[in-house]
Amino acid sequence: MRVEYTCSRIEIGWWFYGTTKYTKRCGTELGLGTTECAEGVGGKEPRNTRNARKGWVEMGLLFEEESFAIRGAIYEVYKNLGVGFLEAVYQEALEIELTTRHIPFKAQFDIGLSYKGFPLHQTYRADIVCFDKIILELKAVKQLLSEHVAQLQNYLRATNMKLGMLVNFCGQNGVEVKRIVC
Repeated sequence: MRVEYTCSRIEIGWWFYGTTKYTKRCGTELGLGTTECAEGVGGKEPRNTRNARKGWVEMGLLFEEESFAIRGAIYEVYKNLGVGFLEAVYQEALEIELTTRHIPFKAQFDIGLSYKGFPLHQTYRADIVCFDKIILELKAVKQLLSEHVAQLQNYLRATNMKLGMLVNFCGQNGVEVKRIVC
């Protein structure tokens, strides 16, 4: 059984063994909100493998192939530009890279909001929406804060999209990408 905070599961804390992704189960906190319990994923018991016996459960990612393609474009932009530019520069470069990789996207896309069924005059302008289902929120700051994560979570809730990627091009250890699943 998977225990998650309401609309705030952040898919970080993944360990890679070859090409299979595993995450620790049995009450170990991962990242900022995912905890796996003894029943395994999806109500199934984990397979009787060495990793399962050690407490590791095989996990799948939401929109895995699309995320992989987007990450490739993000890392290519970072490889060519490095650190120190404004967010607008990274956004323009990422738009070019997404186009060259034939990844469908909409940049600076206005998304209407509503409150209790009433449309608001204010709109949310997404930095980039890829595949009509993944929001990219770009930042160029020294370090990502909880406010940045909360901002993307609110955007996901408002748009009923399931996956957002918070990208910081000016992180201390290079580009930082956080997957936010709502």
